[in-house]
Amino acid sequence: MQKRRSSLSLLIALLLFVSLLSKETCTAQSKARSYPFLNLPATAHTVAIGGISLTYVDDNPGVAFDNPALYGEESAGRLFLSYLHYMTGTHSANALYGLPFNERASWAVGLRAMNYGKIEGYDVHNQATGSFSATDIALEGLFNYELTDMLRGALAIKLIYSNIERYNALALAVDAGLSYYNSKKGVSLGATITNAGLTLLSYDQSKPLTAWDLRLGYSQAFLHAPIKLHFTAYGLNPIVLRSSTPTQRRVSERILRHFTMGIEYRPFKNFWLAAGYNPRLAQDLHIVGGSFISGLSLGVGFSARHFQVSLAASRYHTSALSFIFTVSTTLGDERFIF
Repeated sequence: MQKRRSSLSLLIALLLFVSLLSKETCTAQSKARSYPFLNLPATAHTVAIGGISLTYVDDNPGVAFDNPALYGEESAGRLFLSYLHYMTGTHSANALYGLPFNERASWAVGLRAMNYGKIEGYDVHNQATGSFSATDIALEGLFNYELTDMLRGALAIKLIYSNIERYNALALAVDAGLSYYNSKKGVSLGATITNAGLTLLSYDQSKPLTAWDLRLGYSQAFLHAPIKLHFTAYGLNPIVLRSSTPTQRRVSERILRHFTMGIEYRPFKNFWLAAGYNPRLAQDLHIVGGSFISGLSLGVGFSARHFQVSLAASRYHTSALSFIFTVSTTLGDERFIF
């Protein structure tokens, strides 16, 4: 009992810290530094349902990168790995593993990395200066606590490193998440504050805060049909909400830019198909000549006793189709790998 109380007290204290940090960063968001690779989906299921997943309650550990509150006892002991072919020369990889802390808590550590390949450099006179590389890396630790039988809260702390040519940046950010799941009604709700933090080392002399976001999610499963609907609202930070919405678009288009939607078909417990739509991605790609499939995504996954495999595809650039492959496994162990 004492251990449970100490775990809950720690989670509450960290949640208060994140709320204060988010309030502080809201006043300086116009100067904040964004790390876009942190917003790329880490799992095939996330890609398949539109690009953000706050409410996918399953034993897939990778969804914790979207909402740390989705990590729990059902995910503990599974090693998660994923590879994203973003476009030619640009690749991303993710890994996560954790264990139960006690009967109501779990912890995990994760790694996110993105390499942008060789980039050609030019000076102010448009003279070639040779090629250079760019890399982003984030090391993450998360703690999840089961507040009630239906509600979980969690925090993830991320150390972010970015390198472009000879320039380096270092930042510390926090994600805070809540997850509500009612299995009897098939309802899942999620909420997160992502990337609230500060820059420790900048490319220049400034030390801007990180660009945080507020996200809300809702999923509805139909108890008598193998279908689940997913809806996510994102970009709800008031500063981002104003700055990222083109005023020349119709009101309906401006509203849709802050939503993703997906549908999942699961005829069997161990197999799923999913499709999603991201209106913001579709609108942005159409500006630069994107096709009718811009914003659409598709995915498929299956699982066996000791592993899960899934694959999904979407388009993030007009010149290339992006693919993501994910796997999670216990490596044959009945409970935990390590």
